[in-house]
Parts: sequence; C-alpha cells; structure tokens
Amino acid sequence: MSDGLLFRPFQLGTVRLKNRIVLSGHGMRLADDGIPGERLRAYQVERARGGVGLIVLESAPVHRSGRLNQHQIHLFDDRVVAPLRAVAEAVHAYDVPLLQILWHAGHNVPSYLSDLPAWAPSALPSISGEIPHEMTRSEIQELVASYGHAARRCREADLDGVEVQTAADYLLGSFLSPQLNRRSDEYGGSRENRLRIVLEVLEQVREAMGADRVVGIRTSGDHLVPGGLDLAEVVEILQVIERSGLVDYVSVVAGSYYSMAALLPTSYHPRGNAVELAAAIKRAIRLPVIVAGRLRTPEEMEAVLNRGAADLVATARTLIADPSFPAKAAAGLSAQIRPCISCNQGCWGMVAKGRSGGCVVNARAGYESVLPPAEAWERPAAIRKRVLIVGGGPAGLEAARCAAGRGHDVTLWEATDALGGMLAVMARIPGREEAGLYLDWLVREVERLGVRLRLGQPATADEIVQGGWDAVVIATGNRPAQVGLERLLPGTTPVAGSDHPAVFAARAVLVRPELVLGRRVLVVDEDGQSYPAAGVAERLAAAGKEVTIVTSAIAFGYPELVHTLDLGIVQRRLSTLGVTFRTQTLVVGMNLDDREVRLRDLVSGEETVSSPWDAVVLATGSAAEDHLARQLEGLVPELHVIGDALAPRRLMAATAEGYRIGGML
Repeated sequence: MSDGLLFRPFQLGTVRLKNRIVLSGHGMRLADDGIPGERLRAYQVERARGGVGLIVLESAPVHRSGRLNQHQIHLFDDRVVAPLRAVAEAVHAYDVPLLQILWHAGHNVPSYLSDLPAWAPSALPSISGEIPHEMTRSEIQELVASYGHAARRCREADLDGVEVQTAADYLLGSFLSPQLNRRSDEYGGSRENRLRIVLEVLEQVREAMGADRVVGIRTSGDHLVPGGLDLAEVVEILQVIERSGLVDYVSVVAGSYYSMAALLPTSYHPRGNAVELAAAIKRAIRLPVIVAGRLRTPEEMEAVLNRGAADLVATARTLIADPSFPAKAAAGLSAQIRPCISCNQGCWGMVAKGRSGGCVVNARAGYESVLPPAEAWERPAAIRKRVLIVGGGPAGLEAARCAAGRGHDVTLWEATDALGGMLAVMARIPGREEAGLYLDWLVREVERLGVRLRLGQPATADEIVQGGWDAVVIATGNRPAQVGLERLLPGTTPVAGSDHPAVFAARAVLVRPELVLGRRVLVVDEDGQSYPAAGVAERLAAAGKEVTIVTSAIAFGYPELVHTLDLGIVQRRLSTLGVTFRTQTLVVGMNLDDREVRLRDLVSGEETVSSPWDAVVLATGSAAEDHLARQLEGLVPELHVIGDALAPRRLMAATAEGYRIGGML
C-alpha cells in the first residue's frame, strides 16, 4: 500500500512528514509529578519506531489552574524542558517530528484535586457540576501570557511545534461557545469578542515559537450539543484564524464533554465520525486539515485522503493497539496489524479510573519501559521448548503467539470446536462485534507462526503428564457462576430456584438466543461489566420479547459503562427496544414453575414477589476453571496458570498474562 496517498510525504508548515499518519495527542497518565519521564519517552519512542509520520503529545496544562492531575506534562513548570528535550531527541532519531498540545481544562478542572477553583469565561457549571470562577480581565491576560511561556518551553526543548487546543469545552473552547460564554465585556457576546482570547493566545504562541516552527490549532467541528458551537460557526471562526496567518494547520475532532462519546467513539459508533466535519472545513479553508475519529484501517485512511476530506489522518487508539501499524501497512502486511476494537476499556477506561492508560489487545501499551524491549519477545529463546497451551481463549492464544514467536515448539489444545473463549462471546454482543477482529488476528497469528491446534477434545491431566512437555500453560478460562450476587449478600448463592430449566447463563443466550422461550424475560446484571446483560437484553428485545434488567447498581451500566463512555448509547439502544430497568434491587429467589421471582429493594430492605416471568438470564459473574491446573501441580516441569483460569477478570488481564508468559518461556 506504500504507493497510496497515505505514504506520500507531506509538508506541514516548516516540517516535512514522511507519511500522512499522525499520532494524535492523548493522555495516558505517564508523566510523574508533572514531568515527562522514562515511561512517557518509551511509549512515544515505540510509536516513532513503528513508522508514524508525526507525533503530537498530550494536551498539557499551560497554567497551574488548568491541570487535572500530576500525571500530565505541566507546561507551566520550567522543569519540563530538559525531560521534554530527551523525548524529542529520542523521537527525532526515527525521523519523526514532535509537537505538543497547549491546553487548559477550564471548567472541567475538579477543585477537590487542585485546591483551586476552576477557571472559565462564565460561572456556568461543567457537566460534572463544578461551578467555576469567572475569569477577570487580568486573569485572562495572565492566561494568554502563560500560553506564550509554555510555547517557549516547547521551543527550548527542541520540539518542532505546538498545537493549541480549542476543541470541546476546555477553556478556549468554552470562550468560543455562545452556550458557555455569557460575558458582556470584550471577551464575550459577539463572535469577534468570543474569538478574541484565541487570537491573543495564537499571537503569543507564534511569537514564542518563531516562524521556523509549526503552530496548529485543534477544534471540534461541532460540539454536538444544543446551543454549542456548530459546524457553520466553527467554519467562520477558522476562516478568521486562517486570515490571521498565525497557524499552519487545523486538526478536527467531534464533540465536547457534553457529547463525550463523540470525542472517543467506541464500537457502538460509526467509523470516521468526524470525517464529514473535516471535509466541510477543508472546503472552506486553504490550511491543511487533519482529521481524527475512529479511523482503524489503512484502507479507511486512504479513502479519506483520496476523497479530499483531509490532508492527514490522526489516530491515537489505533496506534496504541499496534505502534507498528504504519510500517506494516506500508509493507502490505495489513493482515498482521493488531486491531483496535474501540472498547475504551484499557486506554480511556483506565485513565478514567485514575490509572495509567493501557490497551486490552496490546499488553505493552503504557508499559514499554517496564517490560523488556519488544525485540526481546521476537528474539529466539536460548533453549527451544516443547510448550503445551491448554485453552484457546485470548490468554491462551496470546501465550501461544508469543511463545511461537520466540521459536518454541507450541501446541494449543481447546476443548470446544472453536477458538476464542469469552472473546468469541464478547463478539456476539450487539455493538461489540469488533471484538471479533482481535480474535481473528490472534488466530491468524498463531497459524502464521506454526502453532499446532487440537480442537474439540478436552484435555486430561494424565495425557498432559504423559506428553513430556517442557512447559504447560493452563488458560482454561472460567465457567458461569453467581458470585456477583455475593457482593452484597455473602453466602446466599446459589439463589433458590436458579436450577430451573428456564434459567440461563448470559453467555449461553448470547451464542444461542433461541434457547429462551416465552415472552417475558428478566435479565439479572451482577457481573460488574454490564455488557453481557446489555447484549442479552438487546438480542431478546429485538426478537420481540419483553425484557427487564434488574441490577443492584444505582443505574444500569454504572460504573463500567461510564468509564468506557458507552452508558448513554447502550441505555438508548435498550430503551428504544422497550427494555425496562429496575435498579438498586437484588434477586434473592425464584419459583419459575409459578413464574415468580423474589426481589429485595436495597434501599428499603423490603422483599416483594414479581411476576409473571417466563425465563431468567443470569449475568452474575464467573468462577475460575482451574481444576486441571490443580491436578497438574508438581507433575510437570514447568506450569503456568493465566487469565481467567487464575482468577476471572477482564480481557486486558488475559492479554497481559498471555503476553508475559509467552514471552518469558
């Protein structure tokens, strides 16, 4: 594919890019006390090594009042210059220019983290309810100057340029928004006034960076909220900015904190969700346009460039999943690209939980400086071993892939007729089908690397011992259980009546929804993830059944779907199909012969009988399928237990443990 536009060089201001793939700025919480250290450097270097054309570092606060946490790059601190220079030197070694986003979070700064009030153009609450301080004129001038100081630090660190963040409802975006800017002075009211602070910032930034460095601007093509900035006004704003001559390019995304799912769209959303916005902007201005927003394949990116919708394509999550995406695409090895499945669980989901970001399909992401170098996993092992992997789910497949990649003689046994385990079940959830892309990739890779597969035959301890394996990895996954109900009422499972033939495990229904007979179905959501329950409910409701989800949570999907930004779209999909919800309620008994279910209200403590129900589906957690591992203790030379066979957890843990064990054998 190297002959397409995607791999044609591009002149962006004063820097020449070797291709048109941009690693867009994104926060992974890799800085330490505001200083970019080895973790951040190693993370960026791995993506530079993978062949990307341009790297843009995360949105970094230019002023103390704009920081969200201590794991961002604090551009208001002179201490960042030398560490940033080290990052730049390392990235430049791969012929990749490096830019930095200049940013202030505005009213999105939680005061309980910073001990300072949030700053905003007007004292209007953020979506989290934070009431900000309305900035004075002197504070506005202080802020404008801080952008210039931050730009100077970036130049001193030998970065190739900066990108000024005006997207969403961060501080500058809030000034631009007629919805959020209610000022009556020269910084509010008319479009000219609302734009004033942005132009003043750009003047300071350009002066600090000089004519020989790149200055760009990032914008939301549409805030996607009533009363917010829409495409028509964004275009007019950008035309004014273009006439100022202060910027070299425009980077386009969609959404704001009020439509956060559009900023980080998951698999429930269409691919390339900001492309039409970028195309409209490109038609209206002459500046180069970069577009981001769920572009996942080289073919999708090439199509965007070919139709003239943008000059460059930006992605973060695609390159989190596979830093070598550009090199593989250029070499015609697209089938070997590890796919991003747009789940938001490892990247944004971990950041939202206060951890450093990672990736459910790439165990190295965010941990490049902690794990041995990637080359170590590709280097032939000193001693070639006969390795048996028992279990063909994500942990087992990843272990087999990594072990075979190191030259071991690898065999994988799977008890069922198909590979994938819970990953295959995940791909049956409506809206989550892209999980199947990861499964397909794992299968292609183990086949390419020569792993021998045995399907449809359960393993026994005796045959494993008799096989004379040098190393055995048990990745037998999990089995359905009711452990989720034990969180609130320990010692109360199994629930009385749950052995009735009209009670089903969620995973069974996802694979075969026709199992559920009758019209009225109760889905019990107590597995801490909510996706299985949502998938079952959607499939059954789409088939014409009346479905109610009962959960002990304060809202269905809380907190998991909040962290992944899927809560709104999943609830809308279900509500549209007529699914109803009963929250803060626990199932404590069933009598399906009489079509009854006993429920406990967790607020009042009262128990009531609900009826009539034709079937109940349990999404109530799982238990480790570890009997084989326990039987083999002390009987084989080297034994490892990974994934859900060790303890039921998420896909991210399965991938990580498969990667580590497979690489260390």
